[in-house]
Amino acid sequence: MADHVESDAWLHIINGADTIRLYCEKVKWKLMKKGRIKHFDGGINLGIPVFKQYVVLIAEKLWVDSNTKIDNYLNYLNTWLDSGSVTIKLQRKVAGTFQKLDGVNTSFPMMLKNSLGEIEKITFADGEFYTISKLIFEQTGVAS
Repeated sequence: MADHVESDAWLHIINGADTIRLYCEKVKWKLMKKGRIKHFDGGINLGIPVFKQYVVLIAEKLWVDSNTKIDNYLNYLNTWLDSGSVTIKLQRKVAGTFQKLDGVNTSFPMMLKNSLGEIEKITFADGEFYTISKLIFEQTGVAS
């Protein structure tokens, strides 16, 4: 497995055998479960238990510590998304244990909901530290 940004980090973006790993200050996710509720005249209220279920993951303040790594992040993720979804995994322990975002599964096919993030160089002159403000991913396929 080739690591194109960091060798060990929390947010794993995977395309086949290649991985982008990113450090981030905050990661949140929502397990969306949307059913249909219908309200009719006369006090008739129906809940239709056929749910749309998917995960939304929000990673904030991601850190990258070199110009080469930020170039790789942009190049690889941009190229991978042109081909469709990527797989997202969230590491929760140094030993490589991953978070079960829906209580069962750790790997989620997802796409970016908006952009590759607002990127800011946070050091002066020759310094090479960058932050990526926020990435929002939404599930596109079956989790495993």
